[in-house]
Amino acid sequence: TGLVQSGGRQPRNREYISRTHCCRACENGQGHNRDWWCAGTPSAMFREVEFPGRGPKGKLVAHYIIHEPDWSTCEVTPTPALLFLHGANTFNWPETLHQEVRSLVRENPRAKDFVIIAPFATKGE
Repeated sequence: TGLVQSGGRQPRNREYISRTHCCRACENGQGHNRDWWCAGTPSAMFREVEFPGRGPKGKLVAHYIIHEPDWSTCEVTPTPALLFLHGANTFNWPETLHQEVRSLVRENPRAKDFVIIAPFATKGE
């Protein structure tokens, strides 16, 4: 985040957070970790979708975090969906968004049977 990049407060998990790149693996020239998206977001929860539009390449790209129920045990039909609209903390530190969604599922047992979509609110998306 900008705070880490600008030399502000140092994160406790310095082995994962880079001060010069999006993540420590990229800083070391290893490319993105296949299990974790940059800044520690699990890749299984990270998605990208393209929309036709007026973006720089003729399309708009949006990113989001998703929680899917365990489809083998989910008994709710049709499966409910929740659009998780988040606040300023996750706008400033988007790498915390997956933690917010996981916390919701952990603290609310009914939420585990929902499809939860949390869009990133970054400029241009």
